[in-house]
Amino acid sequence: MNLTWVMGTRNDGYGGGDPMRRMLLTVGSIRAMRPDDEIIVTEWCPPSGRPRVSSFLGGLNVRVVEVPSVVQGMLDADNTENKPLPFYEYLAKHAAIMCAKNERIIAVNPDNIFLPDRFNGETIDRGLSVRALRYGVDKSWESVPLDKILASETIPKLPIKGAHPNAAGDYHGFHIDDYKKVGGACLKHINWHTDNHLLGKMRNADIRIMNGYNHFHINHEFSCVEAPGRPTAWEKTKPISKNVLIAVMKIIGEANGQH
Repeated sequence: MNLTWVMGTRNDGYGGGDPMRRMLLTVGSIRAMRPDDEIIVTEWCPPSGRPRVSSFLGGLNVRVVEVPSVVQGMLDADNTENKPLPFYEYLAKHAAIMCAKNERIIAVNPDNIFLPDRFNGETIDRGLSVRALRYGVDKSWESVPLDKILASETIPKLPIKGAHPNAAGDYHGFHIDDYKKVGGACLKHINWHTDNHLLGKMRNADIRIMNGYNHFHINHEFSCVEAPGRPTAWEKTKPISKNVLIAVMKIIGEANGQH
């Protein structure tokens, strides 16, 4: 059974440290564990003057979906209540999900490391979604060679911080039919709590959520989820207007050869 892994990123230094290095650790750990799975990385509005995300992914058999820069302006114009959101994490993932070749999807973030111990992704099916417990690890992991991280005896020797049980955005596996059944993620002008809202919709639709897997999140200096000064009240934040979302998805599809 092949899976499709999706994530979004951009090469502008967001989050502090080296986000492209973190992405390579994420993709490399997935590819080492699941050599035949599809991996899709959405590059959000590539900044001018910086290398494209695809230039870092050679040899890893990764499909890159590009969100054209014009999309950011459309979303900024639609976001009339708050400061601009420079990276729409769940819209980026949604664009990748809509391109997936496989029915079973795992949505992750490009600052995590995945190991095969107790991996639960193969249990994904209609009516069954999977999650994982996230363990925070020190940002020094950015400089550790991937082969050493993937060696099981290395893990206990590296600094590990507490577990985070409420980080569905870092690892959430589901069947595409279930994602469509609940209407997908509710795409708003905010990233906070969107992952948990999607989980709630699945629970309300009687889709079981299975835990039992662990993964490792590389801590970094700044939040990759929200820009400084933006609100965290998900319920009070405006959804992306339907006509804007339709137009944005059309632009993304055309830019990536989908009609």
